[in-house]
Amino acid sequence: MISDIVFIVLALAFITILIVFIARQSSSTSVIEEQYAKQIALALDAAEPGMQIHLRISELLDAKKPEFIGNVIRIDDGRREVRVQLSSESGFSYGFFNGASITYALQGDFLEIGVSAGGAR
Repeated sequence: MISDIVFIVLALAFITILIVFIARQSSSTSVIEEQYAKQIALALDAAEPGMQIHLRISELLDAKKPEFIGNVIRIDDGRREVRVQLSSESGFSYGFFNGASITYALQGDFLEIGVSAGGAR
């Protein structure tokens, strides 16, 4: 009888901890950072020289921590890497393979990416 009660209490505690963990992970900035880094990298991989890419990033900017001062998005043409960072403690990098030269700028709620021939190898 007592062992059944202990088992039920432990099972409820485990389920509660699991639900709290899942809720925190699904709403955390790390998921948004990963999502946008991968989307931008995939768009760059599909791009051809001469293309202009305009991505709405308002959700990303809304999720940025107010105390974070750095660049939210960095595209490193030399390392072929996209880095999305919403706070000083987090950040997600994802590589791309396109050999074109990449330029980018934040314009309000949009990320504008230019793709031109030749690039860092």
